[in-house]
Amino acid sequence: MALSNGRSTPRGRARRQDVLEAALEAFAANGYRGASVGAIAKQCGLSEPGLLHHFPSKTALLMATLQTYERKAWIEASAVAPGAALEYRQRMLRLAASHERDPRFVRLLLVIAAESTEPGHPAHEWMQARYRAALESAERELAADQAEGRLDPDVDVALLAQLLNAALDGLEQQFLLSHGTVDIVTPLTAFMDRFYVH
Repeated sequence: MALSNGRSTPRGRARRQDVLEAALEAFAANGYRGASVGAIAKQCGLSEPGLLHHFPSKTALLMATLQTYERKAWIEASAVAPGAALEYRQRMLRLAASHERDPRFVRLLLVIAAESTEPGHPAHEWMQARYRAALESAERELAADQAEGRLDPDVDVALLAQLLNAALDGLEQQFLLSHGTVDIVTPLTAFMDRFYVH
């Protein structure tokens, strides 16, 4: 039996993905407050009540958009052949390369990250949790690389995790502001190579 939100049917899932694509563009261009649910619905050929059938509120739509594209980015960056493994450096550089190919999610993240410094913003807690998780994951993976002898043994992995996350954010902003003439991968590679054993 189909769920009431239409997610269980192929048509419902396709329609939901159309809405997420339109929401990605709208929130990235206009931020949360500037984006219009009505305009997003119109972009998908839906009425506003039709869109709200899939996502019950503007906040729910924003959160679903952030979660969907965050998950997609990390799945793509982490995909390897069965039995293979990636060091943290490889995963970060693959993520950076994917952001260069399709910068829409980076644009969304930077816009919403700036907005969500205000405690009342609907993505405030999500963004805080995202940065905490990113730092914890980076520190854990860098420590594993260090234990395997791939990372300089004298490196403070907690500090390097913080620096790498900050470097990636800054390079992504430069990439967007330069309309792609300043890339992300080359300087990130040079930075990470200073700490990894060749």
